Amino acid sequence: MAFCIHNTVTDEKAEIEGIWMDYDGGSRVKLARFNNEKAQRMRMEWYQENKALLEALADKGEEGEQQREDLFKAGEAKIMSEAVLLDWDGFEDLEGKKVKHTQKTAEQYLLLSKDFRKDMSMMSGNRDKYLLKNLQDDVEAAKKS
Repeated sequence: MAFCIHNTVTDEKAEIEGIWMDYDGGSRVKLARFNNEKAQRMRMEWYQENKALLEALADKGEEGEQQREDLFKAGEAKIMSEAVLLDWDGFEDLEGKKVKHTQKTAEQYLLLSKDFRKDMSMMSGNRDKYLLKNLQDDVEAAKKS
């Protein structure tokens, strides 16, 4: 089968407003695309705001490298909580109480677990999830159900 450009066209609205995706334990997350325009802009702004500090830490050897890594993680968690991980459903704490999605809670979760952060990055970075033709197929399938 030859290449067809229409198989690469994404729904730009879905990339920014997010789509619901199934996650662990019957939960769901609403994810905007990882590199949507808002997230890209926020990453550039964050880097410009932190450039001097990042450069200063680079000169401090191993200790500075760990601080740089921590700074990058914190920045990415903040950006993802604002521009990528937009909502969730079916999240609970250790006592089984519902955890409501807030930007701050999302940021804390993204910082707490590297695997959760990686999951959200990988899921939101999957172009196929945001393909216009796939989303249209999902709508048509839902109508038939």
